[in-house]
Amino acid sequence: MLVLNTGQVPWTLDRQVSVVYSPLLKEVRANVPSITKLINPEEKAGRRVAAGQFRGDDIAELYMAYSLRKTQVDVKENVSDEFSRLDFVDNLENPESQKHFYAILEMLASLDLAFSRLDERPPRGDTPPKWSKGRNIFDSQPARIGYIVALSTKIVGRPGANNAPDIQTRNIKLLQQSQHSLLDRLNSMNEDELSDFLRLDVLGELLDRRVSQVGRYERTVFSEAFKVLVEEDFALDNMEPCWRAA
Repeated sequence: MLVLNTGQVPWTLDRQVSVVYSPLLKEVRANVPSITKLINPEEKAGRRVAAGQFRGDDIAELYMAYSLRKTQVDVKENVSDEFSRLDFVDNLENPESQKHFYAILEMLASLDLAFSRLDERPPRGDTPPKWSKGRNIFDSQPARIGYIVALSTKIVGRPGANNAPDIQTRNIKLLQQSQHSLLDRLNSMNEDELSDFLRLDVLGELLDRRVSQVGRYERTVFSEAFKVLVEEDFALDNMEPCWRAA
């Protein structure tokens, strides 16, 4: 574990992550305008209370998921590797890769803001109250990771089989156009229509199942969900086919 210069006070893992990824977070602030706040996990008020707000260590994990195109990542376990191999510095020097990541993150934050227009609703039936408002979807780090991996795989290609740069540029433009059309639809909906589109009762029912590895299960659900959204060009009548895809 890293220590301060005094050699007396050990740094928490969250603090280590924020130091390793500080160049990335600085660039995110400059290039992703829909992120309204980057939360320092060490602050007492280090909690997301509105759409568009994300913890710095969560952004670091999203970057790793983007780079690997895998949902099962643990950024904290890889902090020491980042220091020893400096792979992260190499990635920062690839401007096209970085530009794609910031574009995907902007799309995530924009969708988060659109979903959040659905304020808290009385839960239907036995639906867990955790899923009572639109913001709750991207309150979940597994949902953010699933979205990032679905888009990065479409843009960059599967791990080990990267698309050519011109294909990547074309793919991201098509995704941006498709999501923009969806955002126009969402922003024209009233709350009842948005509630019907999001189908949070279906999502809550699926995620309330008793499973042995909750985190892994949730990442699978959201990974498959956003893969469907991408495959359907963001043109679904509602999100139920996405939630039921896993």
